[in-house]
Amino acid sequence: MKKQLQELKQAFSNFSTSQNEYVVNDKKYNVVSHFVGNKNINEILIKLAQKQAYSEMF
Repeated sequence: MKKQLQELKQAFSNFSTSQNEYVVNDKKYNVVSHFVGNKNINEILIKLAQKQAYSEMF
C-alpha cells in the first residue's frame, strides 16, 4: 500500500493543490486536495448555486 501512495504522490506532483487545516474534537487535521482535472467545473458550480438558492428559499 505504501508503494501505491508513493506512486500517486509522484503522478500528481505537478497538479495544483490546496491545503486546509481542520480541527475535529480538539485534534488538528491537515488536508491536501489535489486538482486533477477530472471534474466538470460547470456542473459543479450549477449544483452549488442551485443548492444555495434552494436553501435560501426555505
